[in-house]
Amino acid sequence: MKKMWFLFLFAFVLLLGYVILNTGVINFFDDLIDYQIQLRDITKYCEALDKKDPSICAQIWNQERRNICYGEVAVSLKELGICERMQNSNWRDGCYSAVANAKKEHTICDRIQDNEIKDMCYQLVAKATENLSICDRIKDQWYMDLCYTKMATTKKKLSICDRIQDLQVKYFCYSDVAAVKEDSKICDKLLNQTNKEVCYGMVAKVTGNITLCDKIIEDNSSKDLCYYDVALKKKDPEICERIQEQELKEICDHEASTGREKPVIITPYGVMDQNISGGIPDVCSQLENDKSLPPLLIPF
Repeated sequence: MKKMWFLFLFAFVLLLGYVILNTGVINFFDDLIDYQIQLRDITKYCEALDKKDPSICAQIWNQERRNICYGEVAVSLKELGICERMQNSNWRDGCYSAVANAKKEHTICDRIQDNEIKDMCYQLVAKATENLSICDRIKDQWYMDLCYTKMATTKKKLSICDRIQDLQVKYFCYSDVAAVKEDSKICDKLLNQTNKEVCYGMVAKVTGNITLCDKIIEDNSSKDLCYYDVALKKKDPEICERIQEQELKEICDHEASTGREKPVIITPYGVMDQNISGGIPDVCSQLENDKSLPPLLIPF
């Protein structure tokens, strides 16, 4: 009986090991195939962008990556017809919006089915063309208010803020205009103390005027951030000594001393500044320069 029990247990352990081993092997090859498909898609994506050829995008296996490729080429060529190749309506609407912005033609936005994407499209084109009347085409009041805010800052006209219905958005619009005009007197006109102090902080950030930070009395955290922004603007670590929060003070001292205006992001591609457009590295340049990438193992 003991011998039978031992043989049974031994067989069970062997079977369990076989299942685990084979499952691991299967998962390994599944991951390998996925990696090869992804690498091939990225290669085709980069080739399509380089040649500005949407037919190469059609060779991309993954639908989402294929849509991104169509969108990039459509914007590059400013050809609306390429968007039609996208089967998903939201991706197609996004493509229309991007091409409308590139061509600076608000009539293209009329093709968009999704109302939210359409409103965002009008907002983009209004800013690109500096045409205030395009904001009036927006249906949603929130997006219309945001459009007026962008136009007010673009044109540096405070009066445009008065078109805004939402009071809080209107106050932020005043602050944005005060910042782009570098005029703290606009902040003084705000009745609410909190909004006024937000405005002071925004103007201080662009002007480096430390006396505006001293006017912030309600929130010590906001005052600390104001000193931080001014220290970085003027590249003066001595200003950091005014900060009460110790961790922020140490960060401020380091950043102001090195002259870096914003913290860096650590990525698999190395150190990257947050100021970089889009916030991501150029994947095509990385693919071209990284010789360590293995060759395609599976023909597709």
